[in-house]
Amino acid sequence: MRWRLWGLAFLTFGLGDAGLTIYGLAHGASELNPTAAAIIAGYGILGIIGLKLVVFAFFGLLAWGVPRAWTNCPEGVWRTGLPLAVALMGLVPVVWNLAALATQMVV
Repeated sequence: MRWRLWGLAFLTFGLGDAGLTIYGLAHGASELNPTAAAIIAGYGILGIIGLKLVVFAFFGLLAWGVPRAWTNCPEGVWRTGLPLAVALMGLVPVVWNLAALATQMVV
C-alpha cells in the first residue's frame, strides 16, 4: 500500500507539478510560489527538479527515520501518512496549473 502511495506522490508532486510548471513556463506562464520562483530564477529547470528531489528525500527519510519513541503514532501511520500527504500536496498545484493553463490557452 505505501509503495502505491509513494507512486501516487511521484505522479502528482513529482511529474504532475514539475511537468506542468515546466510546460507553463515554456509557454509564458509565471511561477506564483515565491520560493520556487527564486529557485527557478537561479537554476532554471534543474532547480525545479532539484527542489522536488530534496522534498522527496526529506519526506522519505522522515517516513523511514522517525522512531516510534518520538511519537505516539504507530509506525505505519508515518509510512503511509507521509506519502499520502505528499500526494495531496502535489494534487493542489496540479489542479491549479491545469486551470491556469486552460485559461491561458483559451484565445
